[in-house]
Amino acid sequence: MSVSIRQTNAKSPGGDRMPYAVDIVSLDQKGIVFSLADFFASRDIEIADVATRSYAAAHTGSTMFAVQMAINVPANIHIAQLREDFLEICDRLNLDAILEPVKP
Repeated sequence: MSVSIRQTNAKSPGGDRMPYAVDIVSLDQKGIVFSLADFFASRDIEIADVATRSYAAAHTGSTMFAVQMAINVPANIHIAQLREDFLEICDRLNLDAILEPVKP
């Protein structure tokens, strides 16, 4: 086994991109991350970071899935339309989601 470690710096979103946070919770199902990545990639939205976890729901024990993403949205994208499209795909996939700007 070989281990390589190096210190990295946080990447700034760039002058023409706005940082946003995406938080999603749903019942665990196949293809959630793929569907989200496909949605953002088709709009030229950069995914800067992705974190996922699964856990058992407190009362029912159902397997839940959570996704946190940091994305960088191009300045030329109309945010209201992006939110509408995003919530539409989340409704279709039965995901509970939040898309909000990152505050400095």
